[in-house]
Amino acid sequence: MKRKRWWLWIILIVILAVIAVGVYINSLSFDTTLQFKLVDAVSREWVWKSDIQLENRVIEGFFQKDFKFTHLKPGKQELKIEAPYYVSKNIGVTIKKGKNVIEKPIYLSGYEIPNLDHFVIFTSKVDNGIKLEIRPVGKDKKAVINHPCLNIRIIVRVSEQLKNGVYVVEPTDSGSGRGKELYRDEIKWSWDAAPETIFRYSAVVPSAGIKKSEASYWVLDYLLIVPDPRKIKDKEVDEVVKKVLSFDSIKETTDYLNGYKGRISYYTDTTWNEKAKQ
Repeated sequence: MKRKRWWLWIILIVILAVIAVGVYINSLSFDTTLQFKLVDAVSREWVWKSDIQLENRVIEGFFQKDFKFTHLKPGKQELKIEAPYYVSKNIGVTIKKGKNVIEKPIYLSGYEIPNLDHFVIFTSKVDNGIKLEIRPVGKDKKAVINHPCLNIRIIVRVSEQLKNGVYVVEPTDSGSGRGKELYRDEIKWSWDAAPETIFRYSAVVPSAGIKKSEASYWVLDYLLIVPDPRKIKDKEVDEVVKKVLSFDSIKETTDYLNGYKGRISYYTDTTWNEKAKQ
């Protein structure tokens, strides 16, 4: 009799364990979820400090692109996405029981680098030219590191560096001027999304495009055009860049760009004493 009771207890425990495992597997199989990818519209990388709301719950994003809500209720919902200095989005979604996936990435468009005052540019030699590392600086004089990726346009002019009408033969702090222009063009940039990066934008002035010269040092002048995508389209910015490249004088350039005030911001910087790379 005791042996029978012992077996009954074993059978009961096994049955309960099977039921528990079944309930657990069933809960995993039928958890209602929503997965999606959120990226910057220009860089196709993370959106800094994104705030994503669904069913009165919030996920905050920093350096990630993939997101997932779990334990959702089936039905029509609204996915609300905001981030500092980005155009916010509200997206209607129909949640079905089980796994839900938004197949295409959600693109968020940045419109401003916060508190931007100016850019500073640092140069270094690379095999194919002069590398530019570009840092936005805020009005508080501090570097702005995590910010929307804006479709900035960078125009570079390279000139001979002269002093008293002759080529500069060693770096000098004052009295220099510009001689013959050796290069003028828009250059393409790349975006570094690594969290520890302090220079998000970088570009290369190609040495192959710079005219030959006897000058030992160059002057690099930079014009950075920053469009507000809410107010001007990329196609029109293309025309602005094309027009600016046709101007020879600074006054012509600034007078023209001032006509786009509120739609385009522009910034300048200069590198003196750049060792010529021939």
